[in-house]
Amino acid sequence: MVNQCCAEIDAWAQTGEFMPFAERARTRLYTGMVGQLLWEGVDLLASAGGGSFARRDNRMSRIWQDLRVTNMHAMANPASNYELYGRILCGLEPNMAV
Repeated sequence: MVNQCCAEIDAWAQTGEFMPFAERARTRLYTGMVGQLLWEGVDLLASAGGGSFARRDNRMSRIWQDLRVTNMHAMANPASNYELYGRILCGLEPNMAV
């Protein structure tokens, strides 16, 4: 999914044209999905790790933190991207910049 999105973005960049609106929204949808899956996987590992997971020297703790913050960004936020793509599929105006 990520490789496909990157290839499409690269292909459009080489043409010098803007990616069509619906394709940009789909790319954001996939970005949100990937971010959510990564977060769920790392959060599952964190839950299994117990209290030692919170130690400052635990690298997984930093990855957990970074993924959580990344998913809060508008470009990667799963809920925002699901809503955006759903609005476009329903023929509604987006409620955010794409």
